[in-house]
Amino acid sequence: MLEGGQEVLLGGAPVVAVRVCGFHILAASSDTGGGLAVWSWGEDAARQLCRALPAGIDLDDTPAPIAPLPTAAPSTFGCGGFQTLLASDGVYRYT
Repeated sequence: MLEGGQEVLLGGAPVVAVRVCGFHILAASSDTGGGLAVWSWGEDAARQLCRALPAGIDLDDTPAPIAPLPTAAPSTFGCGGFQTLLASDGVYRYT
C-alpha cells in the first residue's frame, strides 16, 4: 500500500489492506506463512482492538499487532463500530 509514493510498513512488512471501522482501524500486513498479520488502533471501549491495554486506557493511537488465532494467521478480517472479526480455516475471533 502506498502513501505519497512510499510503501507503508507495519512490523517491517508491507500493508496490504486497511479497514476503517466506526471507532477503530485495522490494517493487515502479509506474514511469512502467507496469512495476514492484523494490527489495530483507536478506541477500545468494547475491547474491539483484540489486545490488552493498560488498566483504565480505552484509546491507543499506536498500531499494535492483534494476538494471532490459535490455528493460523487470519486469512480475512473485518470490522464494524465496536466489533472486530478475524477468520482462518473455520476458526473465528469476534469481539
